[in-house]
Amino acid sequence: MESMGYELHDLSVQPPYRRLSSNTSEENVLEADQGPLGGQGESLHPQTAPTKTKAFDSARQTRTLLFKGFLRWIGTVISTALIVVTLRIYEGKRNFPSDQKTVFNTVIIALILGWGLNLFVSHDPAKAKRLAAHGRWLTMSQEACMESARVVRWRILAEEPHTKREADLILGIENLLNVCALGWESFNKPRILIPCLLWLLFNVLTQVLVASVSLTYTVDDGKTYSDTYLTNGTVNASNLTGYFNGYIPLRAEDNQAVAHIYGEVAPAGKNCEPYKDIEQVYNSSNDPPYFCRRTPGKQEFAYRFKEYNYHDSQRMYPFFTNRVITASSGVCFNYIELKHTLGPDLYNHMAAANYTFSNSTYNSSISIPVSSEGWTATTYIYRGTKPPHLAEVNSCGDRCMWIWAHRASVPGNDTSTFYQCPITISEVSNTTTDLQDVPNSVARVAAASIALQGRWTGPLENKIWTQYQFYAVNTPWETHFLPDERAGANMAEFALRSLATMAERNPSIRISGRVPHLGSRLQIYNHWHYVVALLACIVSVHFALLVATAWVTKSVVVTDDSFVAIARLLNGMTKEVEGKCTLLRGKPLCEAITEEQGRRRDDGEIERHEQGEGQAIEESAHASDGIVYGPVSMGGGNYVLHMGKSVKSLKQWDGGRHPDGNFF
Repeated sequence: MESMGYELHDLSVQPPYRRLSSNTSEENVLEADQGPLGGQGESLHPQTAPTKTKAFDSARQTRTLLFKGFLRWIGTVISTALIVVTLRIYEGKRNFPSDQKTVFNTVIIALILGWGLNLFVSHDPAKAKRLAAHGRWLTMSQEACMESARVVRWRILAEEPHTKREADLILGIENLLNVCALGWESFNKPRILIPCLLWLLFNVLTQVLVASVSLTYTVDDGKTYSDTYLTNGTVNASNLTGYFNGYIPLRAEDNQAVAHIYGEVAPAGKNCEPYKDIEQVYNSSNDPPYFCRRTPGKQEFAYRFKEYNYHDSQRMYPFFTNRVITASSGVCFNYIELKHTLGPDLYNHMAAANYTFSNSTYNSSISIPVSSEGWTATTYIYRGTKPPHLAEVNSCGDRCMWIWAHRASVPGNDTSTFYQCPITISEVSNTTTDLQDVPNSVARVAAASIALQGRWTGPLENKIWTQYQFYAVNTPWETHFLPDERAGANMAEFALRSLATMAERNPSIRISGRVPHLGSRLQIYNHWHYVVALLACIVSVHFALLVATAWVTKSVVVTDDSFVAIARLLNGMTKEVEGKCTLLRGKPLCEAITEEQGRRRDDGEIERHEQGEGQAIEESAHASDGIVYGPVSMGGGNYVLHMGKSVKSLKQWDGGRHPDGNFF
């Protein structure tokens, strides 16, 4: 049977304890009542001896310590790997529900606690269970490296003589408070004080390293659309059946006026996001007011519809659907002014400039009210006599309108230009219900919106719906000194802006869709560099600690961490107060032992015993102040472990190490 470098052997020889004659040459012989067998008046060499010994082998002990430390280190590596895997998994989830946030916090806390348990608490399951049962998760950092301390203390005790109080505190250095007390008691002994300070500093630094793991990541609660996750359910979507005043549909005149206003104001101060194909619109992670594509021969603008959680009254975190509507301009026809005259318009309703214009294939005329004209200005014209949604002559399809623009002459140059552009509003893509589409009538009004005023002329029974909008030089929709295709681009962009604002401002309806919820997101600081460096440092420190512990203790016998085993070692020191001082704490008890030994010495109760060539050992108060831990030779390669003055310090042994041999 092997344990910590020992092997049990049965003995059938004569009892090893014997009274030594005056000519015995064996060194370091334990005599009198300071022996490990105890009390006053008892012989150190009883007639009945133990029948078993343990063979101690320092190399085997070192291998055992390394093996046990390596198992714990493997536990640290596994815990570290699990922490990394957990962080990776939840980072990959991007946004996750609040219940998963609770799961993450539970898992990561359990892993870090288990990590700390493996790093800083004894591998003894019973010890760990006691710590947990007493709610000492927060004080586990104070138990830092206590397993290593319990092993190294035997090297400290064997190194040199210590006072009773120092020996008492060294036996308890797994507790950092005892380390502080030991440093205080040994304030004038640098060989003890400095290691105490270094050990405290090491514990603090290791605790900082472990605590820093929780500073490498953060779980933030969502606030915007980029922090959402989706579920199927009922959502709020825009009512697209027309332009509304609150929840009331507008009549024809107001409908046209609002369509124009929405194109003017939407969305103030924001720019469109360029795109090359419609897939870029679907996949964009941004939330621009709309998208724009300006290519030769086709000017196109797109709006991506959104859906909202019905609890999101402020519309802060939308879901971007794959439903898109576009407004585009086809190739515009250009006409050069031939001449103009001032007079009443075609319907004799107002003063106007009457123009004739032509290109190589087409000649015509048009009247523009004087109030809608100006030098270096642009006027947009809807020429239909019926409302846009009922237009026939000026329509180019169910969702297409012919819109005109006049770019007036510059002062000093009488030449002006007319543009006739087809403006088309697409159907909404990827719809699953008619409620998600924009009706043809609304699409036509939007297509003409850049020219609409919401006003008609003529008698009530024969309304004329021809309308004009004038833009002076340097206003956003003016076209002077710009390419000819800019006129059609302005018309299409204005139409799309009108639709986008309608979708944003109209009342909501509830339909089935993808419901956005604000979630939580795990963010790792500094792109994992800090995390990897920190975890690698902790694993390396743990490995260095186990190697250092085994190396430091390779020259001493490491006693089992058992209260009974330690009590046997302390028997010779505490026998002076046997049956007394049972409620005293450590420091007063050490003082009481010293006082009792001083009293016995003064009363002559302490006897002298001869060893070897008549050398005497006096177990007095002065002798008891020099406590050393180590083996005492019993002759014939047999030893017994003891703590007292009669024990040689480590440097007094050959090679500065405890000998291998049989230990009683």
